[in-house]
Amino acid sequence: MEASTKDNAKMEQQKERLAMYKVFRDAYNQKFKFRALLFSKILSHMMEKLGRDTTIFYLMDSMMKIQREHSTK
Repeated sequence: MEASTKDNAKMEQQKERLAMYKVFRDAYNQKFKFRALLFSKILSHMMEKLGRDTTIFYLMDSMMKIQREHSTK
């Protein structure tokens, strides 16, 4: 019984986090419409040419490089 309570709490926390990310995404899309449109077009092009897995790997690799740059400052 206790395990299901923990699982339910974890699921609720994940739902709240997902909702928060969606709010941030929508706010970014409203504030930076051109950047969001450009990113969407580039991402669509990459997925068309490279495939889903390669595109995800490329994005994650780029994010790790950016994170390393910001953590050293």
